[in-house]
Amino acid sequence: MVTRVNSFQRLLYFWLPPFLWIGLIFYVSSQPGTSFPDLGVLDFVAKKGAHVLEYAVLYILLFRAFSSLSWAGRTTRMAYLLPMLLTILYATSDEVHQTFVPFREGAFRDVCIDSFGMFLAYLFLRWRASR
Repeated sequence: MVTRVNSFQRLLYFWLPPFLWIGLIFYVSSQPGTSFPDLGVLDFVAKKGAHVLEYAVLYILLFRAFSSLSWAGRTTRMAYLLPMLLTILYATSDEVHQTFVPFREGAFRDVCIDSFGMFLAYLFLRWRASR
């Protein structure tokens, strides 16, 4: 019984954060576009910077979760590649989802920006592992 509880706690500890983060991304993406004035370059940089940050965090959380699995340990390629694949797939599905939200649009450009955030997180994790 103790092993099952510890396994469940371990599962929650590693896998709940990425699912909560995915839920937060979904919630924010579900909000209709605003009628606030466009602030030009500053507006673009702030919004796209948020994309980079949210998908960098998602990749790190997924990497942490996959690294907790014995078959995908920290040093294997799968611990890096599976979170990449899932992050890109989620970014794509999020942009498709936004096409159904009033006053929002899905854009391939945003998937590329999200993937850039993921790539920065990947570089950070590789750099950290090499130290």
